Amino acid sequence: LDKAAELDVPVLLFLGKDGGRALEWVAPVLRKHPSTKVVIDHMADVPPADEDQILALLGLKTLPNLYVKISHTWAISTEGAYPWSDGVTLARRVITTFGPARAMFASDWPVCTRPVWPGGAAAYEETVRLA
Repeated sequence: LDKAAELDVPVLLFLGKDGGRALEWVAPVLRKHPSTKVVIDHMADVPPADEDQILALLGLKTLPNLYVKISHTWAISTEGAYPWSDGVTLARRVITTFGPARAMFASDWPVCTRPVWPGGAAAYEETVRLA
């Protein structure tokens, strides 16, 4: 992490598919590396209905060099079809909490076309429309 800060290269954290439970170690580690720019991938795949994990994600706003990539709205949704309003609601909370300067968007293409995710498959156009 120190080398990334020295080179001014952001670090992308993919925390796995555990619904945000890996978030607990993020703040303590990043506080030791305050100059390192870090991006939480896929909004940590926090389930839109898990308020505790949502609050854990949003609580990272105190780390000024932490950014959140908004993606997987379709994958974490329990609705199974576009427009995945529960995932979009989570994305809006992330943007409201972190601000637009610390949020970024990813389409998830071509992975979004696979129907194996809880939210079902998504067309590229659908994910971009949500941006």
